Amino acid sequence: MRTVLAVLVLAVAAPAHGEDVSVHHVLELRLDPATRALRGVDRVKLTPQAPATFVLAPGLAIDDIRTDGRTVRPAATRGRYTLALAGSGAHEVVIGYHGTLPAPPATGELTGSVASADGSCLVGTGWFPSFDGTFTYEIAIDVPEPQRAITSGRLTAETSADGRSRATFVADAPVTELSLFAGPYHVAERIHRGWRLRTYLDERVADLADRYLDRVQEYLDLYDGWIGAYPYSGFSVVSSPFPVGLGFPGLTYMGAQVLRLPFIPDTSLGHEVLHSWWGNGVRTGAGGNWAEGLTTFMADYTFLERRGEGAARDERLGWLRENAILPPSDDRPLTAFTARTHAASQATGYHKAAFVFIMLRDQIGPDAFASGVRRFWQAHRFGDAQWSDLEAAFSTASGIPLGPFFAQWVRRAGAPALTVPGAAVDGARVSFTLAQTAPPYALAVPVAIETTGAPSPRTVRLDSARQTYALDAAGTPRALVVDPDFRVFRRLARDEIPPILREVAFDHDAVAVVAAHDAADRTAAHEVATAFFDHPTPVGDADESALPARAVLLVGTTPDVTAVLTAAGLDVPSQLTGGTARAWAARRTHGLAIAVVAGDGADGLRAVARPLPHYGSQSFVVFDGAHASSHGLWPPPASPLRVELAPDAHP
Repeated sequence: MRTVLAVLVLAVAAPAHGEDVSVHHVLELRLDPATRALRGVDRVKLTPQAPATFVLAPGLAIDDIRTDGRTVRPAATRGRYTLALAGSGAHEVVIGYHGTLPAPPATGELTGSVASADGSCLVGTGWFPSFDGTFTYEIAIDVPEPQRAITSGRLTAETSADGRSRATFVADAPVTELSLFAGPYHVAERIHRGWRLRTYLDERVADLADRYLDRVQEYLDLYDGWIGAYPYSGFSVVSSPFPVGLGFPGLTYMGAQVLRLPFIPDTSLGHEVLHSWWGNGVRTGAGGNWAEGLTTFMADYTFLERRGEGAARDERLGWLRENAILPPSDDRPLTAFTARTHAASQATGYHKAAFVFIMLRDQIGPDAFASGVRRFWQAHRFGDAQWSDLEAAFSTASGIPLGPFFAQWVRRAGAPALTVPGAAVDGARVSFTLAQTAPPYALAVPVAIETTGAPSPRTVRLDSARQTYALDAAGTPRALVVDPDFRVFRRLARDEIPPILREVAFDHDAVAVVAAHDAADRTAAHEVATAFFDHPTPVGDADESALPARAVLLVGTTPDVTAVLTAAGLDVPSQLTGGTARAWAARRTHGLAIAVVAGDGADGLRAVARPLPHYGSQSFVVFDGAHASSHGLWPPPASPLRVELAPDAHP
């Protein structure tokens, strides 16, 4: 997803209808967010195969437990409770519990279940008696007005009385996790094709309800027609006081400040709706997370294609730039990707994977691709699936054995680098040689011959380390361009890409240098450095010596940063003016990468700590406070895959 502000994305999957479900919860819950008090009674039906152990989070205590009508005392070890169940049949366990949930952390970053009057988020396991394995549920949630509560599942009842609101949800299919959200929400609703669409928004963003409902409706129509029947009873957009983006079956939970961003309904929201199919409707099995790549392709990239080929081309090129600066230790096969842990993992698990689906569609055609998507959905709806299952679905749909394609792009790390050792023209005929790094990939490489008339686009096969071709052009050839629209996932040459901020952020050997005299300015600069990198990075103060001979983040106040750059023989780009902070990327002698962040004092620096990492694919960005007023890329160098043709030139 192009979820530039989301810090956490969970895709909670539902298992297959045919899968044995060993646990059913009927949960009565009373939550008082202002005091963070939680009280519940869980009536649990256990099949003979059900586990006898459940988990309860710290801060929650058992009131009583009855098994088949008898009071029992379970063995307890570090929040795990083990029941002594008599006999081998089914059992009914009634668990009463209560406690106090944690308050939100002072940093505002959500790390687990929390409660407050501004918003409560109960995620994953432990806030209710959580047994291993799959389960179904019916949950009734009681909160004080004006609070409203929501969880995944079908809304079956909703009442308001005596100053409290109560809602009941029922699972339409077995699940592996359950999360719950509450807040002082304004609720808006519409029914579309039998689906209940809702927004649960706090007053800061309540005016956005119609826009979000419109977009959810459009996305459900799009993917229901493209993939297959929407698997849930509805979809809800829920606002959060925390800077998050969470996806669950039938709902998304996003920070209010994220929802307010004008591009979110047209980008990230569609990504989250699509997770109802990929990641929730079909969950990822062993052997790599394919869901993020397929979702990025069918949501984020598809939206760009609808804007025009120029936007889609720019995105492909941006993904190739990321790949070109990826450290070898982070360049892993797609089968090794499980979830986004940092920007480098996103470059493979989201972007390379999406690029693979672009190349797959190019190879088998859009009709066969669409058929393969539908086959995959029908075969694995509410079940686990792996990359090999995608291979089987697309192979059947296209009639083409795709084992070699998936082997080289999914199970192999890296990417080929292409070169043109030589080219020649004889009249209208162009002869040229293509080469790639070893071991070779099997590639379909687009080439274009620019002529005095219209270009002559072709596609050639490159299956060996080096191969020579001869093509006839319609007109006098002027230039040969290999992969002009970046439709092959390949390793760009370093001198083929402009410097970008992420070149330093990705580098595990990089250091941060702080240039600031005032203590408050130094503290703010350290905050920027910590946020800039996804991995622990040494941070030191600038001194009279030269900058280290390695990748460097130089961060500090504008005059102090300028002084360090001047001493190092580097200039401040003349076009970067205005704003309260400026960041840019450059390369020093011997190609050493440097990223520079210069702020007008502590406030200017502190304001960019959170947004700056989201502009890592840019060469420069100017900030007014936390708002990026301008950003872009330095002019790219000439491509080595473009060859100007002269008569009688020889390869």
